[in-house]
Amino acid sequence: MSRAWRTTWLLLAFMLVNFADKAVLGLAGPEIRADFGITRQEFGTAQSAFFALFSLAALGVSALTRRVPTTTLLLVLALLWSVAQLPMLWGAAGFGTLLATRVLLGAAEGPASPRRHAPRPRLVPAA
Repeated sequence: MSRAWRTTWLLLAFMLVNFADKAVLGLAGPEIRADFGITRQEFGTAQSAFFALFSLAALGVSALTRRVPTTTLLLVLALLWSVAQLPMLWGAAGFGTLLATRVLLGAAEGPASPRRHAPRPRLVPAA
């Protein structure tokens, strides 16, 4: 398999995880609310908190793109996603934890979509 195709498949997997997170939280909403003992309003606040830094982080990371390689940025973003999910495994997780992790996750996912397009011109020749 060529490097271009390998990179394309890895970017596809990267973005599937990115989009799945948003869908899964909505689908698991009733169970999450029951587990954490939070109201519908608190759950809605936590869901919308995801977008608090989403766009601002995309703009901030775009300033780094000329100085930091795309592969490094994508790796850091993926690691931040992982870090944002870890506190949810702890027994002490509640509304505050959910809110903080959603803000961090939004900050890490915001720059992902624009960054996924960066390697394409180098890997795929013009038609």
